[in-house]
Formats: sequence, C-alpha cells, structure tokens
Amino acid sequence: PSYGRYFTFFIEKEKYFHFFKNGNLFICVFLFLALGIVLFPFPDFSQDFCAERAGMLGWQFTPFQFSEDIQILATKYSVGLARNNALFQVIFNILLISPIGFLGSIVFRWNFLKTLIFSFFIALFFELMQGTGVFGFFKCPYRLFDVDDLMLNTSGAVLGFLVTLPL
Repeated sequence: PSYGRYFTFFIEKEKYFHFFKNGNLFICVFLFLALGIVLFPFPDFSQDFCAERAGMLGWQFTPFQFSEDIQILATKYSVGLARNNALFQVIFNILLISPIGFLGSIVFRWNFLKTLIFSFFIALFFELMQGTGVFGFFKCPYRLFDVDDLMLNTSGAVLGFLVTLPL
C-alpha cells in the first residue's frame, strides 16, 4: 500500500481543526525541537563570561556574508568543501525550518505568501532570541544575530513548500 497516498487522502478528508489531527501536533513538536537546536547548549556562564565576549557578538547585518566565510575557510585554512564548517552551517540553516514549508503546504494548505511570512517570523523569532540573550533571560547574548541565518531559514521553508508543489 502507498502510505503517502493514504496520508494525503486522510488530510483531504478531514475538514475540522483538531490539535492531534491535521499536523497541529507535528508543527508544535517541530517548533520545540527547532527552538532546542537554536538555543542549546547553553554556555557555562562563569563570572567573566559576558566581559570576555563583549566585543565578539555584535549583530551581523551584511547579507550573503556566508559566501565570504566559506571562501575564507577554503583558501586561508585549506579546507575542502567536505570539511568546511561554514558550508555546513548554510546547509543546516536551510534545513532547519524547511519542514514548516512542507507541513504548511500539505497539512494546512498555506499558499506561498503565507508560508513565506510565517517562516520569516519564526526565523526572526529564533534570531531575536539568540541576539538578545533569550530576551534578557541571560545577562548577555551567547549567540550571534545573523541576517544570513534569517534569509537561509526563510528560504529553507520556501524550498520545503516548493517540494510539495505538483509537477
């Protein structure tokens, strides 16, 4: 039996919105898992942690900075693509929110614009949490707000949406 066909038939057959049906549980679990990936592990906040990192964690607003990072690692440190951490960061940023595009299209029947807007605000929420020290919960931020992450996360959701379009 084709499980994909059964899944699509089940989704199309159900017309009401229920937490355990139509993917609501999936999207909630996914968002919590993605949030865990974005926030954890927390660093060891020793007494001098914020002072040591004071100048290191500014907000990065230069678009496509990741291409320069990939090139620097490849040339300066003679790292091939298979061991280039900057390239892996780009790939994982694209994959992080791609299930939102997939679930939005298949389960919730979102159009392209709704998927784009929702994924952008989810990515913005994640980046603001990183850039503000989890909205002031910690004394200082321990991760960088990066506009490239925002663009790549949103494009990953759009890619997830496009994968579900009929050929």
